[in-house]
Amino acid sequence: MRQKTDGLPTDRRMAWRPGVTVGVPGGIPHRTKVFVDVKATADPALRCAGDGRADDAPALQRALDSCPDDRVVFLPAGTYRLGRGLRTRNGLTTLRGAGPGRTILTVSKGEGK
Repeated sequence: MRQKTDGLPTDRRMAWRPGVTVGVPGGIPHRTKVFVDVKATADPALRCAGDGRADDAPALQRALDSCPDDRVVFLPAGTYRLGRGLRTRNGLTTLRGAGPGRTILTVSKGEGK
C-alpha cells in the first residue's frame, strides 16, 4: 500500500466532487431530532467536557448506545479527546458536530482500539 505524505493510503483517497456524497451508501441521512447535546445535558453519564483534555469516549459511547433510532447525538463546538474508538449501531443514529474546524475529535496517541 503506497502512502502519500499526509499518511492517507492512496487506495483510501477519493476525488473531491462538490455536491456529491462519497463514502456513505445512500448518502448521509437527514436527521434533525436531537436526542442529546453532550455538553448541555443534565445527565452526567452522557455529558462530555469537549475540552481536549478529558477522555470523552465513555460518555459519548453511552450517548450513542442510548440514542433512539433516527435521532442525533450532537457535539457542540469543542475538542473531544477519545481514549478509545466508538461503536455505532449500523447507521441507525447520527453523530453530528457543529461544523468543520468547530467540532474536533482526537484519538489519544497509542489508544483508540
